[in-house]
Amino acid sequence: MKTNKLILAILGGALFLSGCGPKAEVAYIDLYRICHSKEVPISISGINSDSGNDLNIPSQEVRESLLRAMRDTNCFDIQNNIDGTDGYVVDVNYASALESDKVKKNIALSEENTYAIVNVTITLINRSQTRNYTGKGRQAYSDTKLFGLGSERAITRTDARKALDDAIRIAIKEAAEDLKGRRR
Repeated sequence: MKTNKLILAILGGALFLSGCGPKAEVAYIDLYRICHSKEVPISISGINSDSGNDLNIPSQEVRESLLRAMRDTNCFDIQNNIDGTDGYVVDVNYASALESDKVKKNIALSEENTYAIVNVTITLINRSQTRNYTGKGRQAYSDTKLFGLGSERAITRTDARKALDDAIRIAIKEAAEDLKGRRR
């Protein structure tokens, strides 16, 4: 009887110390006021998901995230219609995927990783050039299980939005810094 209690205490301690709850990757891409003034006139032309959208991210959500990121940089003068002679026409292509893998750490302990991945390509087009900027956002969650027991966590709408925001912020930061350097 004492051995059963000892085994239960050891297993309980192992579960407590191993952190059987989900763990999330967190990243923040700072865009705040990359530019001192709005230098680049732009108009958003198209937002498309051509190569898969496993996370079911609607194009309106991509548009909102894009506009928010552009406003944060203070570099882009967002207009309704530009023909490409005075500024840039913006096209966005995105893809999202859900991936998972399982890693067996030892005979009793395993870890399951789930990834929400979003890839974004932002294309800026004007009369003389085409520029492409890419970003990849990834939200990763790990669930540790002891003898197959532990929490189960599914990717939520908020997780997909965070991966999308990260991908867009990476691409917009690259675009803002590139265009800022060229305008000097």
